Amino acid sequence: MLPSPVRRAVLLAVTGLVATLLPLVATAEPTQASASCTTEKPGFLGATCDDEKPPNTTSATGTQSAAGQVTVTANFVYSDSDRDPVGFQCQLVGTASWGPCVVSGLAAGTARIAIRAIDTADSALNTKCDELLCGNTPEVPDFDATPEVISVTLTSGGSGGGTLPPPSGPNGEPETQISDAPLDKITPGAPVALTRTPRITLVSSEPATFNCAINARKVPCHDGVNVFRGLKPGVKVFVAQAVDKDGKFDATPASITFYVPINLSAAQGKGWTNVKSRGSYASDYVSTSARGAVLTVASVTGVHEVRLVALTGPKLGKVAVRVGAGKWKTVNLKSGKSQKLQVFMIRSANAAKVSGKVQIMALKVPSGGTVAVDAIVAR
Repeated sequence: MLPSPVRRAVLLAVTGLVATLLPLVATAEPTQASASCTTEKPGFLGATCDDEKPPNTTSATGTQSAAGQVTVTANFVYSDSDRDPVGFQCQLVGTASWGPCVVSGLAAGTARIAIRAIDTADSALNTKCDELLCGNTPEVPDFDATPEVISVTLTSGGSGGGTLPPPSGPNGEPETQISDAPLDKITPGAPVALTRTPRITLVSSEPATFNCAINARKVPCHDGVNVFRGLKPGVKVFVAQAVDKDGKFDATPASITFYVPINLSAAQGKGWTNVKSRGSYASDYVSTSARGAVLTVASVTGVHEVRLVALTGPKLGKVAVRVGAGKWKTVNLKSGKSQKLQVFMIRSANAAKVSGKVQIMALKVPSGGTVAVDAIVAR
């Protein structure tokens, strides 16, 4: 059984899952939604309106400014008539913290960094809204909810040539840091792992062992790179807690949330064939040359987002995907270059909930060609 701090951390991570997946549901005080609001300064009876349109991040670049350090610069556009000062926050993808856009302690190699614009004037305000005026409408955060993600190649790493450890806790207890994890440009804060064996790197502020859990079940882990195998499809909450040689433990364990896709199999339909393929999800994909062949993948309940992971290439045709009795969404797999692990958005995370069987149909098969699909994301 996990130590009580880890059990508490796991419960906190699971109950905070919605906040992790949907950062628009913040813990701020309720405010009055107003499409015309451009400032959140206090008004009558202490109430304020909610500026629902944060600035949009348009582009960003990153350069190595020192060993193990990247400086990020970005651009933005205002989304309404609000002209409040705008700043930027950065996040090393795979971690939970946002901070300054000078990111240090990086290892040599490629670093992926997310950048978001933020309305600094409105974000600094913490004015309560009168409940009679505002009800229970949650506040829309004052930062861009669709950050840019860039990749920067570092020719030299930080101290020791690798990831720098975090500082110790306020009372000398160890601090835990997740420095590498599944990456996803579409949803950086809740990535989809396009592998059945995701890698997660753990670092502590001092030599330590680790207690780890995935969805509240203890899993073995250690300092450095950890590879997790045999994960079933679905949302995974990973929690790690450093414990030093004196038995002191991190009271605020590190955690990440990611999603493991559903692997496709020829057994899910007629006329399909499993094809072994290195570099594909779960080392295989399924294909058919029979127009109208259908895969019935799984039954899902109350999902918003659906993605198809598939192959593209010159001799590939079209497929269609639907959930339950919903409309078929057409996906064209034809392209000039053969590529694996291509991701197609069928339904966005903001779409209404749907339930039912996920189906994939071979809609068009070119002469001498096939269609080839690999995995499904449904969450």
